[in-house]
Amino acid sequence: MNLVIVSDTAIAQVNGQLEILESPLREIESLAKNFDRIIWIGFLYENGMYNTRRPKMKNIVPIPLPSSGGSNLMDKLYVLAKIPTYFNVIYSNIKGSDMIHLRAPSVPAMIAMIINYYFKINRGWIKYAGAWRGKASCSYRLQRWWIKRYKILNSIILSKDTGSKNLHFLINPSIYKKDL
Repeated sequence: MNLVIVSDTAIAQVNGQLEILESPLREIESLAKNFDRIIWIGFLYENGMYNTRRPKMKNIVPIPLPSSGGSNLMDKLYVLAKIPTYFNVIYSNIKGSDMIHLRAPSVPAMIAMIINYYFKINRGWIKYAGAWRGKASCSYRLQRWWIKRYKILNSIILSKDTGSKNLHFLINPSIYKKDL
């Protein structure tokens, strides 16, 4: 069984090897034995910008997207220019997958939600780690709206304040007691 993860998780190239942000990688490694292959789509960042490491399991394959975004108008317009590239990478990986895991809020997760609306892969889950209420960017508000209304995948929310019965609260298991 193949799982495709679509996220904005940091991926870095270190000494010719692709590494993934450590805390979400640890989370996914705990599930990896249940899959033949895990394709992990995330953003390519500079080496040393985040705490990354190589996956311990060979079935986890990182696929980097060119990073984009920022605080000024030109940076935001650059995101729009990259959407066709993001769409092609996400589409080509989702279309043959058995399950999908979307890590939202993020531009790649939103693209994957739109693609999955047509593919209707209903095995998988969305993990929304952003604030569920209050001020948010336009794309985050759009993702909240989409997740609340379309029950294509199970939705896991990391905020208790959702006001919806189809959204499930989960405590994020990002650190183990032995790691303290």
